Amino acid sequence: NGGAVIPIGFDGKFDGIGGLHWGQMFTTDKTSEVNSKFKFQVTSVKHSVDQNDWTTNIETALRI
Repeated sequence: NGGAVIPIGFDGKFDGIGGLHWGQMFTTDKTSEVNSKFKFQVTSVKHSVDQNDWTTNIETALRI
């Protein structure tokens, strides 16, 4: 599962997304090949739903 946690992460607000869970790890194709050994781990998922919109806020930590 995890390696060392690096004090860098990614936080974002998106149109509603399902399927992300605390602890889940993912990579992105937007990082260079040099960074291919790094993964983001989900540390928080919060959904907000009102009459007209569904948004999802995620927070992550970077792991080796």
